[in-house]
Amino acid sequence: MISKKIFSELTLENFIYILISLVTLIFVLNKGAIYFPDSDGYLQMALFRSCGYPVFIAFHQYLFGENFIPALIFTQFISTFLAGLFLVRSIRKSVNLNKWLAIILFVAILLPVFTGIKSANLILSEAIAYPLYLFIIGNILLGIIHKQNKNFYFSFILTFILILVRGQFLFLIPVLLIAVLLTYDKLFFNKKYLFLIVSIIAIPFLAASTDVVFHKLRHNQAVSTPWTGIQVVTIPFFVSDKDDYLLFENKDQQVYFKFVYNKLEQKKLLLNQIPKNIDKIDFFYKNYGNICNFTINDDGVKFFNEKLSDEEKIILNDKMTSSITITLIKNNFTKWITIYKSNFIKGFGELKDLFLILILLFLSSFMLFQKKQFISKFIILLSFLTIGNIALVAIAESVIERYTFYNNWIVIAIVLILFQNYFQNKTNE
Repeated sequence: MISKKIFSELTLENFIYILISLVTLIFVLNKGAIYFPDSDGYLQMALFRSCGYPVFIAFHQYLFGENFIPALIFTQFISTFLAGLFLVRSIRKSVNLNKWLAIILFVAILLPVFTGIKSANLILSEAIAYPLYLFIIGNILLGIIHKQNKNFYFSFILTFILILVRGQFLFLIPVLLIAVLLTYDKLFFNKKYLFLIVSIIAIPFLAASTDVVFHKLRHNQAVSTPWTGIQVVTIPFFVSDKDDYLLFENKDQQVYFKFVYNKLEQKKLLLNQIPKNIDKIDFFYKNYGNICNFTINDDGVKFFNEKLSDEEKIILNDKMTSSITITLIKNNFTKWITIYKSNFIKGFGELKDLFLILILLFLSSFMLFQKKQFISKFIILLSFLTIGNIALVAIAESVIERYTFYNNWIVIAIVLILFQNYFQNKTNE
């Protein structure tokens, strides 16, 4: 009797979702774990890795022992699947998306599992960052459409966790503020909603404090994850000139700059060494790892006293790079902003893709002032998610798929919703 009831309630729509889940699970389990050079740092809970993903791995090690990897991969799959389902259902509730278009969107959300980065199989923080991100967006949408603080607070907690997993998601802080502003009228005259604003602003400070506490407990070093300075100084070093050491009054900064600059010069990794027939941003992308990881990081730590531990040298290198970044940017601002702008545009694929997002943002903002429809808020929110992510990453990284795949479904979602909205309007006519 129970089996008959189940089958009688099994609609074609639900059957398709079940089929998608089985195909995805078979693919993920068959593919197995995918390791990168960065994977070991997460598995070993290294000092230069944020605490989120290493703790997630350690939890699986505690539960499943030495053979924890299959369980880890399964958790990453089920998290991504459930997060994608939650987001699609949140969008359906928000804009009344047709159930068949919703299935197309669900497949688009799951594409990173099958193609390119193969997110669910990674032994990298991206594997859990993606589902967390999807859950956050789903809660933001529900918070806007239903004006429910409960959903906003869920998204705040998940954002706090996500920043501990990957610092690049700091861009969510202004997006969360925009979401609250899109939701409530007369926001600044209501103490209840002001608390939402304060809560959002507090997220990065709470995450930074948690990060320091983790490293103190784990590594006996009360520091934030020592990697940010090394990344942020990459473009400033790339565009710098030999005599830039004169900019620094501190003798250690001068000697450090000359030390790292000479290493980059020996490897021909500087902007002023690129032949005229080679595209500068393509050169930067091709050599980002050599500039950042293998020179500023690997060679940079050799500058410090050999008697220090590896962890102490990593911390000092991060502090040193952080201390010289602003000065190098100021002195080479034109060159820095040129590389940053090219990096930002390349993150979208092509300039026309950036223009598409900007046009959608402009038109939806205009529509919002004309008529306060949720679809306008939806497009504004998704546009800022895409722009904000790339804008932040472009400061410190070459904006490759590893940092942008989180938003690959967004244009598809906007197209599907506009497509449905157009035909609904035609039908009403």
